[in-house]
Amino acid sequence: MKRFCDHIRIYRKKGDVYNPFPDENQEQPDIYNELIWEGECKGETSSQNSSLSVAEETPFVIYINENDVQADNTDVAYYQTNCEGDEIKLTIVEVKRYEHNTIIKAIHLKDGDNSEQ
Repeated sequence: MKRFCDHIRIYRKKGDVYNPFPDENQEQPDIYNELIWEGECKGETSSQNSSLSVAEETPFVIYINENDVQADNTDVAYYQTNCEGDEIKLTIVEVKRYEHNTIIKAIHLKDGDNSEQ
């Protein structure tokens, strides 16, 4: 039996994301993150080499024990191992929904941007 003791929050960018040229009166585009899903999961890294610490991106596979997670590609997830320590910012690249669970493939880009908007 697998324990689902990790924690994940999935956000989707909303607002003027697709408006690169805002009105003259608008100083900055109105972009915000909307919480899509939050809950328990189980995650693992899937490295194929031993030089993972110097890689620019780290692949993750996230298992969620529900099939109604409405995540999509390019959504942003904040993953926390065993509900302790720092959160890791992940970019979702693939979502597969099955009868009883959801499997998300994501990448942790080591760009230094771990802040939540």
